[in-house]
Amino acid sequence: MEKGKAKQLLDKMQVLIEDGQNVPFAAGKVLVNKEEMLEMIEDLKKTIDIELKAYHEITDKRGKIIKDANKEAEDIIVEAEESASRIRMSKPNPLYVQRQVKDLNKKDKMALRTANEIYAASIIYTNEMLMEINESVRQAYNMISEETDRVLDSLRQKSDVIEQNKRELMDGLLDMKKQERYADILEISQLLANELYYEKNRFEEEEQKKQAEENEMVQWEFDFEDKKEDPIKVKPSRQPVKLHDDILHDEVVDSAFEIADELKEEKKKSLFEDRTPVPLEESITDAGVAGKAAEGAPKKIPEFRIGGNIHKNLDNEL
Repeated sequence: MEKGKAKQLLDKMQVLIEDGQNVPFAAGKVLVNKEEMLEMIEDLKKTIDIELKAYHEITDKRGKIIKDANKEAEDIIVEAEESASRIRMSKPNPLYVQRQVKDLNKKDKMALRTANEIYAASIIYTNEMLMEINESVRQAYNMISEETDRVLDSLRQKSDVIEQNKRELMDGLLDMKKQERYADILEISQLLANELYYEKNRFEEEEQKKQAEENEMVQWEFDFEDKKEDPIKVKPSRQPVKLHDDILHDEVVDSAFEIADELKEEKKKSLFEDRTPVPLEESITDAGVAGKAAEGAPKKIPEFRIGGNIHKNLDNEL
């Protein structure tokens, strides 16, 4: 198992989140690379599985070590008890020993004393060995227990940290999905707003163009093929008549010129009335026309006029 792999992945995730781009209108939210984050989560899951497997192996080894230590301690205790039993079984009756000692000579007494000293020394040595073995077993048990507890605590803390980071990452992924949906909604809204704006401008431009065309241009429609009604012809007498298909184009043109001549003559007559000289009667003099009496005024010789107002220099002015 690679040492510190989970810690490295967590540090990378932390750096990725810290360097993430801030989300608009969402305080405390950032955008991260989804694929990179999912890849880190997958590596973290594999690392967690490896560490959990190592944890189970250590737990199994701990049980095996404790079991072997207990068995070894039991074997030592059994062996010590057997040795003590053998010593107790080999020890004679004190009264019998005292009678036998009295009967022994000096040399045998010295040998017996030496044997007793050796026996006492062996008991003391055995006792000391048992005490040392017991202390060694106790220290080994305590050391194994402490190491196992330390490893278990470390793994438990790492597992808690990993679970917490996993929950935070999952919450972050959910927030990322919400933020992606929010970003999509914002993008769609912006596109719709732009489309509406462009459509409105296009409609206004078309309306302005259409209005300008209506103001500047006059459209004439001619239908040379379908003749539902016969065209109108104006006679020299200015009475409209319908043209038939058998009337030639020259006749229509001649009629138009004749009508133009008649209109011209009528215009001249309206502008220049009859200029034939006529004698003026006394009753229609200028004074009479003005409604004033011609009392005491000398009678004027009737003059001739040719249309218009009466004036001596009329012809000169004309």
